[in-house]
Amino acid sequence: MKTKNCYDCEASLTPENTKEFEGFDSGNYHAAHSVGLSISADYFTKCDDCFYADIDRALESQYS
Repeated sequence: MKTKNCYDCEASLTPENTKEFEGFDSGNYHAAHSVGLSISADYFTKCDDCFYADIDRALESQYS
């Protein structure tokens, strides 16, 4: 993993806090690049807590 900090909360990425999602949001990274956006991979590095927060926000926005 190139980046050592979570992009969202700036926590240090460790094996413990990246256990579930491995610290990289590859799905959104590839989706962004497939539509022509040139965004750094660093933007898509996250700890598991931030992944869960993103998932919660996405689910809540569907029902708002």
